[in-house]
Amino acid sequence: MTPPPATARRGLFRILIASLGALLLAVALPRYAASSYVGGATPDQIALSWVDDPQTTIAIKWRTSTDVTGTVVEYWEADAADAIEAAGLPPSTGRHQVAGSSSEWTSNLGSMRIHEVKLTGLKPGTRYAYRVGDGSEEGWSGVYHFNTAPADPTSLSVLVFGDSQSYAGNYNVWRKTLQTAVTDDIPEQLILHTGDLVDDGSDELHWEAWFAATRGILENLPFFPAPGNHENARGGAVYLRNHFQLPANGPPELAELAYSFDYGDVHVVVLNSEASGSEVEAQKHFLEEELARNQEKTWKIVLFHRTVHNVKWGRGNPDLLENYVPILEKYGVDLVLNGHDHSYARSFPLRGGKRAENPTDLGAGIVYVVTGRSGAKAYTDTFRPWWAAAFGYGTRKPNYINLIFTGRQLRIISRYVDGTIIDDVVLTK
Repeated sequence: MTPPPATARRGLFRILIASLGALLLAVALPRYAASSYVGGATPDQIALSWVDDPQTTIAIKWRTSTDVTGTVVEYWEADAADAIEAAGLPPSTGRHQVAGSSSEWTSNLGSMRIHEVKLTGLKPGTRYAYRVGDGSEEGWSGVYHFNTAPADPTSLSVLVFGDSQSYAGNYNVWRKTLQTAVTDDIPEQLILHTGDLVDDGSDELHWEAWFAATRGILENLPFFPAPGNHENARGGAVYLRNHFQLPANGPPELAELAYSFDYGDVHVVVLNSEASGSEVEAQKHFLEEELARNQEKTWKIVLFHRTVHNVKWGRGNPDLLENYVPILEKYGVDLVLNGHDHSYARSFPLRGGKRAENPTDLGAGIVYVVTGRSGAKAYTDTFRPWWAAAFGYGTRKPNYINLIFTGRQLRIISRYVDGTIIDDVVLTK
């Protein structure tokens, strides 16, 4: 029998490898994964964010099977619960229910129902308890908590993660990094992620494993991702939008892929570094408007996935340098957070392609941070560049970053997951 041509053999080989990868991922999902890849009667993949004022609102998104049609959040002031119990009042005293909206969405694994609710009229600086469901007694999730921002916050603590994308079965590495970060000695108010959350953004199996790894954490801390190239590829952006409720204040053609939000005196702009064609001009206009409108903010932070200044060989992105850096420098951006290269680096302040002498003086330029990796995937061809004031190889271990804003000072701490400190510096404006 005549053997199939080489192209056909290669095609069959790719199909076999893809099928084997999906099988390995399915088998290797950790024990805390959901029982269904398209949701069940009980809510899962619960995620918090802000799409409005963090002092008085919270946004909540979750998933169920398509059979569940109700969308309800029940919430109450957590600190009031003990007083209500001590007074002998019914447990429902002080509880409020808010209905939201839902829609059916079909992933590569099948159809599920996506639920969204925004709570408004909350008290600033207050800890709330909540649960989500369809309103029936058997349909509730567990009880989780969130905190609204204080009326006049004087500080902000942020957790930052780089690429958590992982090979089949290895989202446990992401889970360990995330758990280590949230249980260290620094409390945080929110999480930023510089993109490439998953290795295949258009495969719900990867999202299933990723969310399973975050269980018990994203239900309690607002989460804001920048889309990476692995989220944008092969239609993966629609998966990102369906898994997170993010501010819709960016360009319409980049809805929830480019956006901004405030926390006190910190203004954060998230961009999509995969934008192309007319999207680039729309995103540049959005960035310039955002920065011009928020000049009074003490801190201006911009994050996107691909690096302006790379630490992996062959990964320069001159289009980002040309399109965005002049705007960033014009409006005095303090900090740029990038991912993509899977090793950690913090720059000297940079302006006009030149490095400042003082590595802690933000008045001399923008500090760029390449955030490293929080998942299993590491690169062996990274290097310490001329502009780096601090550097850590991603081949060693995954890492995470704490940003602590206090007045006109920013402390940046980067640690490997074993606790080893890569970088600990205070920047001053």
